[in-house]
Amino acid sequence: MESAESSTRSEFDLKNFEKLPARDVPVHALSAGVSLRQDGTDAAHIQLLIDAAGSAELPPILVQIDGYRVIDGLHRLEAARLRGDDTIKARFLDCSNSEALVIAMKANGSHGLPLSKPDRVSGRSASWVPTPTGPTAPSPGSPG
Repeated sequence: MESAESSTRSEFDLKNFEKLPARDVPVHALSAGVSLRQDGTDAAHIQLLIDAAGSAELPPILVQIDGYRVIDGLHRLEAARLRGDDTIKARFLDCSNSEALVIAMKANGSHGLPLSKPDRVSGRSASWVPTPTGPTAPSPGSPG
């Protein structure tokens, strides 16, 4: 895989993450990461994404470099798999599991299928206060 450009994030601002380069990643290389939904993915929402996108490209997902774990975009990833897509656009972050959880909560609060109240409560109890340095994008030449 090619390396992504380096970019340090000083806060968990989703607008900053949207500026990271999106690149094609094989869907089979990605794994479920942070799971905020106690009931897993929603089949009806996945079908809605498939129907709405048609043959168009799905929006990029957010992936943790370590383990190629999905931070935000499990429904989009499953939609890509069901459509038979070989790849999906992804933006990569070098962050801890705790940071990934905070980012996932923010992302799910800002778009897509809203989290249920039990899912929000469960996510909050597992989250922590982010450090000032925050996550970073991979350095040139790093894996991912």
